[in-house]
Formats: sequence, structure tokens, C-alpha cells
Amino acid sequence: SVLVPQRLIKHRNTSRSSAMPANYADLLDAGQIADLAAFLLRPAPKQNAFAVNRREGAFDITLNGTPVASYIYEHSKLTRPAIVNVRTLSGVPVTREFPAPENADHRWMHPGIGLSFGWLDGHDYWRLNAPVKHAAFLTEPQSGSDALTWKVRNDYLAADRKTLVCNEETHYELS
Repeated sequence: SVLVPQRLIKHRNTSRSSAMPANYADLLDAGQIADLAAFLLRPAPKQNAFAVNRREGAFDITLNGTPVASYIYEHSKLTRPAIVNVRTLSGVPVTREFPAPENADHRWMHPGIGLSFGWLDGHDYWRLNAPVKHAAFLTEPQSGSDALTWKVRNDYLAADRKTLVCNEETHYELS
């Protein structure tokens, strides 16, 4: 199917006659009619096709060509990985804009969807006092039949930004 933006439609009217030819039975033989019926009755093809566009410290995610989110794993201001700029297929924002406007409350604290701890072995990752650094992709982003998956290892560092507190392995799946 093809979607035509409404703004491009200058005029629309209804035809008084059917688009189906009156003599279709004369135009097609029995085998062609069977082929046409099989075509019309077949299951709809899977339409969910995720794609990833890599960029420095992040990748953008599209579904059927429509931008739906970005995964940021390295950023100069963001102290932990997050899925940001999440949108529905019709473009409605689900999370607030990233980066948030300069006058936004807790500009860097609420970037999108992510995990954080307020107290982990004496360190506060929620209030941005200690960083979570992307260490590696254990599985690179890959799209399957109806899903996009990837797996990462993150290092939780102490407030000094050097001492390792613990590692985390996270498996992501969008479907």
C-alpha cells in the first residue's frame, strides 16, 4: 500500500462505476482466477523491519523506515546509557526530547528509558554523582524477524570516575 499525505490531495470524488471490469471472467482463465484468489487470500507479509544507523556513541533505531528511538551509550553530559527520543510509529513522543532544552528540570537526569541506582555500594548513580560507562557490546545490534536485540556490558564506576564498583550485562530486545 502507498500512503499519500492529505495535503497532496487536491480533489477527491467517488466513481459511479466499479473498478472491476464487467467482463473479468472473460479476461481470465480458471488458473488465473485461482492464482488471483490465492494472492488475495494469502497472509499479509511481516511488516516489522527494524534497522540501525550507527553514529559516534549511539545508534538510531527505525521501524519500517520510521525513526522510533536512539540508544546512547557514550555522551559527554550523560552519565549512563539510555534509550532516548522514543516515539510511536505515528511520531508521537513517548519520552521527552533528548537533549532536553537548557531550561528543563533535571536536564540530564531524565534522558529517556534507562536503569539507575540511587545507592549501590555507597555510590549514587541516580543523582549523577557516579557514572555508568559503556564497556563493550557483547552482541552487536541485530534485527531478527520481528525484533531488534543487542547486549552490552557496562562498568559502574565510583564517584572518582576511576574505581570499578561492579559490571552489568544487559540484554535489550525491542519487538
